[in-house]
Amino acid sequence: MKKFFFLLLVTIVLVACSTGCGDINPPEPTPPVVVEVQKFKIVGIAGPNGTITPSSAIVEKGQSATFTMKADVGYEIEHLKDDGKILPPIDTYTVRDISGDDTFEVTFKKDSLLFPLLNITWKQDGLFIFLNEQWINLDNPYPEVVSFASDGKYTQVWNGKTYTEKWSLDKSKSPAILNRIGFTSFTIEVLNEKVMSISYINSQNIRYRYTYVPQ
Repeated sequence: MKKFFFLLLVTIVLVACSTGCGDINPPEPTPPVVVEVQKFKIVGIAGPNGTITPSSAIVEKGQSATFTMKADVGYEIEHLKDDGKILPPIDTYTVRDISGDDTFEVTFKKDSLLFPLLNITWKQDGLFIFLNEQWINLDNPYPEVVSFASDGKYTQVWNGKTYTEKWSLDKSKSPAILNRIGFTSFTIEVLNEKVMSISYINSQNIRYRYTYVPQ
């Protein structure tokens, strides 16, 4: 009889453990698989007279990185160079589908119009009027001296007095247009580091030309 009760008790315990008892020594959990993400460094090297923002970037494989190029005042982007290839002058450059470290370069050059405007003080060398199909030189007893600043202001000295107004340059036109607010808009005929020649047509359809040399 005692054996019967003992066997019955063991059976009850075994049945209970089969549904509610955990393993005495459960298996160790399998650690998660860690996949290492590859990252690469993209570097932009700016030549003199300009900047690249950012100068470098750490990017995951397959991703992209965008950089902004900006020329100093009086300069413009000449070209980009990446993997030995010369690229056209653009102010935003995106490196796509990155699969390794990369370095690109940007060079800058003098802006053919802005540089002489901003870095030279000009003295009027001649005033002309176009009549009878020819240019006639006009005597000007008070030749002006003008200078242009990067903040959009220009200074004019004429007849012993100094005037300050604003200026802008419209390079979308060909030839470019120099706007001197408060005076008039001029067509740029020649502008380099040796001479500036600008002209305009007044309301009577008469054309005038002003020439300047560095002071």
